[in-house]
Amino acid sequence: MTALIVILAIVLFLLLLMLLPLTLYISFEDKLCLKLGYLFIKIRLFPLKPKKPKRRRTKKPSQKVKKAPKPDKPKPEEENKLKEILDKTGVSGFIEIISEIARIVGAGAMGIVRHAVIKRLKLDVDCGGEDAADAAISCGYISAAVYPALGIILSAVKDYKNTQININPDYDSEEKKVKLDCAVRVKPWWLIVSAVKTAVGLIKEALKLKRQEII
Repeated sequence: MTALIVILAIVLFLLLLMLLPLTLYISFEDKLCLKLGYLFIKIRLFPLKPKKPKRRRTKKPSQKVKKAPKPDKPKPEEENKLKEILDKTGVSGFIEIISEIARIVGAGAMGIVRHAVIKRLKLDVDCGGEDAADAAISCGYISAAVYPALGIILSAVKDYKNTQININPDYDSEEKKVKLDCAVRVKPWWLIVSAVKTAVGLIKEALKLKRQEII
C-alpha cells in the first residue's frame, strides 16, 4: 500500500511539472538572444557561451601519440538509398513523400503553436532613410509586411497579452533600428503530446512505404 501511494505521488508530481509552463524569451537589439525559462531556472539558448580553451598538456617524449581513428566510410547502400527511392517512386512520388513528411511535422508544430500563449510582445521599429520621403516609404513597406504577419501569428496562438507594435519613420537617421522583446509560454504537456503525434505519424508513413517496398 505504501509503495502504491509513493508511485501515485510521483505520478502526480510529474503531471504537475508537465502543467507548469515553459517560457521562451526572445529579444533582439543589435543581436538575437534566446532564453528558456522554467520555474526559477533560465537557460540561454542563443548565443551560446564561449567555451574556455582547454590547456594542452605537454607529453613526455617517451609517450607515443595515438593516431585518431579514421572515420568509417559510408556504405554504398546508404549513399544510394535516396536514389533508389527516387527511382522507385519517380519525381512526383518522391515529392509526395517529402510533402507528407512536411505535413506531419508541420501539424505537430502547429499543435504546439495552438496551445502557446504570448505573454509579452513589444516591437519597436525606427525607419530611417536618406531623406524624409525615403523614411516614410520605408515605414510603409515595413508596416505592410509586419502587421499582416502579426495578424497570422496572433490568430494561430491560444491567447496573447500586452502586445505593443510601434513602427515610426525616423527623419534624423539613415539607419533602421529594430527592438524586440517577446515572451511565449507553453505547457510541457503539449510539447509531449505534439512530439508523440508527430512520431506516430512518421512511423505510420514509414510502415506504409515499407509495405509498398519503397524503403
